[in-house]
Order: sequence, then C-alpha cells, then structure tokens
Amino acid sequence: MVKNKMVFLAILYSSGHVCHTEVSLSPCDQELELLVSPLLQLPEAADTGALVILHESYIATLTPCAPQQKDRLCIWNMSFQTLQDSKEFSQKTWRQLWSHNGKLYVPHTNSLLVLRYTCEPSCLASALGKGRATQKSAPEAVSVVNWEALTGKAEQPKPPATRKTPRKQKPQSSGEEASSYLAVLSDIQTASESQIPSLVQRVFVTAELAHFQIAISSVTQGLVTRCQSQPRFYPQSSIITLIESGVLSYSACPDLMTLCLEKQDVQALRLCLKHYADIPEAVLCSCLKAFLSVSEEILSKAIIDTKSAASYIQESRAAEEAMEAEPVVQNGFSSPMAEEDSCDVQMLDKSIPRDEAQGSPVSLQRAVLLNSVLTSPFSENFLLPHLKDLTSEQVVLLLRYLYYLYKKCGESVKLDLPGEERLSITQVVDWMNLILDANFTVLVLLPKAKPLLRTLQKFVRSQVKFFSELNKIEGTLSELQKLQRSSRGSGRYSIEVLELY
Repeated sequence: MVKNKMVFLAILYSSGHVCHTEVSLSPCDQELELLVSPLLQLPEAADTGALVILHESYIATLTPCAPQQKDRLCIWNMSFQTLQDSKEFSQKTWRQLWSHNGKLYVPHTNSLLVLRYTCEPSCLASALGKGRATQKSAPEAVSVVNWEALTGKAEQPKPPATRKTPRKQKPQSSGEEASSYLAVLSDIQTASESQIPSLVQRVFVTAELAHFQIAISSVTQGLVTRCQSQPRFYPQSSIITLIESGVLSYSACPDLMTLCLEKQDVQALRLCLKHYADIPEAVLCSCLKAFLSVSEEILSKAIIDTKSAASYIQESRAAEEAMEAEPVVQNGFSSPMAEEDSCDVQMLDKSIPRDEAQGSPVSLQRAVLLNSVLTSPFSENFLLPHLKDLTSEQVVLLLRYLYYLYKKCGESVKLDLPGEERLSITQVVDWMNLILDANFTVLVLLPKAKPLLRTLQKFVRSQVKFFSELNKIEGTLSELQKLQRSSRGSGRYSIEVLELY
C-alpha cells in the first residue's frame, strides 16, 4: 500500500507470522536497511498462502485450516490483532487472492469467486468478539465467472420455459458470448485472408462484455499461430485493428511482436510500443535494431503518422541551406568566442558532413519509429546488456540522431520536443549515456566514430563551461528576487537600472 510517498509492505511467512516494513519513495543515495516489525500471528502455520492489504487497518489472508485442511479466507484487524471475519471453502482453492474496488477475487476450482467487502472504521467495540464467532457474517459472494464456459467445455443450461411476450431481447449469457468468439476463433483458422477483417469485426461486437479482453487476446493469438504455421498468411490490417483496441498487452500475446519483427511490420511494431506497457527490454532492443536497419523502401510503404515529428526533423537539403545562411550559435556562444579556448570549441567537427551535422541523419519516417523506442519505459540494468548487440553502424547512426535531438531540445524553452511522444531532453541524454556505456570500447576503436566522439566531447565541455558561467551569477540572480520594487510614481511605464557588482 502506498501512502504519503511511503510504501507499506506486508509479508506473510510460512510460520504464520505477518510482518511489515515501510520503504520511502523519495530518492536516496545511500542503501538503507529494511527494518521488519511483527504485525500479526496467525493461529496456524501455512506452507502456502496469500495476503492482500485492504485498508490501513485491515488485511485479508487465504491459508489452509486444520484439521480438514480446507482453505479459509480471513479478514484481520491489524490495529487490535483480531479476526474480523472469515469464510471457509468446501473445495480447495488455488490460494491466490486479489483485491480491487471493494471486491476480493479468489480462483476456486474452475471459477473465479468474487466477494464484496467493506472496511468499517477501526474501533475497539467492532473488534471485540469476532474471534469467538468467526462465521457470524461471512463476506457476500456476488458473482462467479465459470472458466469452463469461456473455454467451451461446460454444457450450457437450458433456459426455463417462458411465455412469448413482445419484450426486448435479453442480453446473451456468458456461455453464449464465449461461444460467439470461440466460433470466430475456429473460423479464422480456415478463412481466407480477405475474410479475416469481417471475422475480427464480429469480435468487437462484444466490446461491452466482461470477457472482451479475453476474446481479443484469444483471437490475436489464433491469428499469430496461423501466421507462424503459414508464412504467406499475414492479415496486417486485422492485426493492427486488434492492437489499436487498447486491451492487448505483451504478456497476453508475446508472439505478436516476434511475428511483426519477422515480417518487418514497422507500423504494427510502433503501435505495440505505443499501447503496451510491459514490453521486455530484449524486445525493445530488437525493435530498435529493426528500426535502424530497415530499408527506406519498406519505410515508404508503411503508413506512419509523421505529424508529431515533422516540425523538428529537418531534411538534409534544407539543413544545408540553413547552414549556409547563418553561423552555428549554441547556448549564446558564437564561434569567435569559442575560439578563445581550444578545448571549448563550439563549432561542429569538420570531418562530419555538413548536412549530417546540421540536419537529421535519418529520414522523417525512421525518426518517428526511433522516437517510439526512446519514449518507451525501460530499466537500465536490463537494457544495457542488449544494447551491446547493436552493430557499429547502428550505434553511430543512433548517436548522431540523439545528438541532433539534443540540439533541437536545447532550442525549445521547455527543453522537450512537440508531438505525441513529448520527447524530453532528459530522455535523450539518458539514451546517449546508455549507448556510450554499452559500446564505448567499440566506438573508440572505430575510425569512423572518432569524429563523432570528438564532437560530443567538445560539446559536453562547452555545456560545462556554459553552466559554470551560470553558477557565477546564481547568487546575483537570487538577490534580485529579494528586491522590493517600489511602484510609486512608476505609472504605466518606467525604466529601472540595477547595478551588478
């Protein structure tokens, strides 16, 4: 449970002890040792079990109960260490427990049992006596999801006989709804590629149903399985429609992105990066390699929305004209001023072509694809080993593009780029650091990468010099904020002179 930037962590041990600790979310440079404190002692030990935090004062446990070894769901009051409520199950559960929006979810045989609960204010009067009457008020079972119905194994019960009336037709039962998309799942295995879009649209009829995500995931997996068995079969439009539904995830269908990488479907890969939040770092790096190496012919055929990057991705010809029109000025330092110190030269290295130095080293379509990778969530520890698999050409190209983005971010007041991705200067710098850390030895030994490394080194030194100049006037600027400006006699227009010493 997270509250006030603190993580409250409850731990259930096999001995029956429930302990807790607190972890701060605020950044800390030093490693802190977690102090675990006892919270509760369950009546019996449990080799396996589950625990969920319901409220600041309540937790729920699902553990076996002797002597029948039946599973029991208990709600405990942590403030007074008393049993608040309990419920025994006639059959064995999977001993898994989840809580969401005032409901407990317990997988029970082939069903998912949903129990509604309420957390009353914790007080001594409400806590007393619950240990002697554990079955007094068990949680109320509100609904059951039958997994056999969703897999087509359960027999559908016949509806009771009713009189024919002109009333509105009742909605389909869960079994009928499951059989509808299961029929689609069966049809897509034999249908032609032209019939697949109409079959996929039939699945979207169940958009308001509870198992819509299961239906979309099953149909997607069915399409992927057939594509893997039949290499010539690939309904791209239907796959994109399923991805854009917004309910898919990488864990629901991990083979989908692998298939898109094999088919070099950059459009589908970009949509996966946009809608998925659980993409592993290895797959993310595979997408990066594919975007860097895909041919321009494939990019020209792909349908990619380039409006988000068109405002700051400057083509090479336009960049060359702009370079001839005006000199390079960065962060307020012009080239004559930079010539005073050879180690702080702001002018770009002459060994880099002028169009690449000023313009984007990649095309507009490729830039949009790379931005989708740069803005994806990742863990540095897991991503860094995979970045070493990039070829030297890919590393140099990516570094040049990141350097170009860094300059474009510096031109913006907000230090980020416009568009849907909202690429920030922090993300660009993080990726530059990762690429350099993973491939620095290769870059140093690569002759064609030395001009780029020299340029990056000089640019970093110039940034250090620039920020050191800012630090010198930091004290003066802070004093200016403390000045009380008098408004007497100023009128609508006035000129004030401040002398800085």
